[in-house]
Order: sequence, then structure tokens, then C-alpha cells
Amino acid sequence: MQVDLREVFYIWIKSRDPSLKLEGLISSQGRLPAGHPILPVLAGKQSSVEAGIGGEDRVAEVLRKSSFSFDHHIFHDLSPTSDFQMDTFLLSPRFGVVLEVKNIGGILEFKDNPPQLIRTREDGHKDGFDSPVVQLERNYELLSDWLKSRNIKIPLYGAVVLAYPKQIVAIPPQRTKILFPNLIPSYLKNIPNKEQKFGLFRQLCQTIRQFPSLIRH
Repeated sequence: MQVDLREVFYIWIKSRDPSLKLEGLISSQGRLPAGHPILPVLAGKQSSVEAGIGGEDRVAEVLRKSSFSFDHHIFHDLSPTSDFQMDTFLLSPRFGVVLEVKNIGGILEFKDNPPQLIRTREDGHKDGFDSPVVQLERNYELLSDWLKSRNIKIPLYGAVVLAYPKQIVAIPPQRTKILFPNLIPSYLKNIPNKEQKFGLFRQLCQTIRQFPSLIRH
């Protein structure tokens, strides 16, 4: 008997891959003698990477515990090509959503000209970072091109996710949605109700199955 996908509810989750960068930083520190001048630099980079992973894990946990009334796949650390990697990508028969996750504490200002993220610490010191808005837009464009090359047309959305509410946004970006993890479910549920494209959904899912193994929940 042929099964109509519209009568079946699927959730697929691609788990997060181990961080080779973090493993390399830990390994490098283990090979250096105590007191080596590069150790504080490596330790600082390790803390930054661990903070980023912690933020992405928080988003993954919120999505794992959320209930949605539509078929969907959730992919973490998804790299369709070597040119880009998405922190989190949610795919449904109606749309796809790219999420760029950041865990940078302090007071945040999103600048548009030039694109930059400014962080002010408690002591007043300011740090500059690459704009996550630019990273999100780049991933969005590269994903769009990747889909078009396979003749797959599906509406795409995107948002920057700040991992913890302690991250205070003084100046938000002008055109990009900013979310905290607990706001992601309502954001997804309020995306306009587009036409369901089950054929393209199946096609894209079959393509992505060629990537690293998926875990079904």
C-alpha cells in the first residue's frame, strides 16, 4: 500500500558533529610545557569555542523538546558543500529556516555600515566581532544557490539566535530577526502558511541522506 506523506509525521535530527577545532586546541595545550606564553591564548580560544558549542547545544535542546504540528527535519552542523556550514537548519514541506547561533556575553550593538558586532563588557571594554548577520546572509545565499542548482524551490527564512537572555541587545540589526532559544518555536509556528511541497521535501531529504548519518527520534 502506498503511504501518503501528508498522513505521516516525521522528525529527523542530524546530531552535532564533534568539534575538531576544540579537540585541536585541547591537544595543543597538552603538548606545551607549563608557563609557555602561548598557553593563555590557546586557553582563551578554547573558552570561546566551548561557549559557542554550549550555545548551539542549548538551541538543539529547545528544538528537541518542542512539539510542532508539521513534518520537519532538523540538521545541526550541516555542510552541503565545503564552502559553508549552518549551525542549525530546519526543513519542512513548506519552508526552510537557517539559524545562526551566537553566545557572546555583554551589551551587543549590531552595526550595518560597516557590518560588525560590538560587545561592551561590564568593565566598559569594547570588542569587535564579525557580524553574525553577514554570516547568516552568506549561508542563506549559498544554500539558495545550492538548492537552485538542484532545481529545488522552497521559501527560506533565517534568524540570528542569541543563546542566553543575559546577552543584552542595545542596537538590533535593521533587517534581521534576533531570537533567544525559547522564542524559536513560536517563530517557526508563525511563519506564513505556504503551499506544502511534499515532492520537493522528499527530494531534498533523499539528497541530504547522502550526508553524515541521521538519528531518528
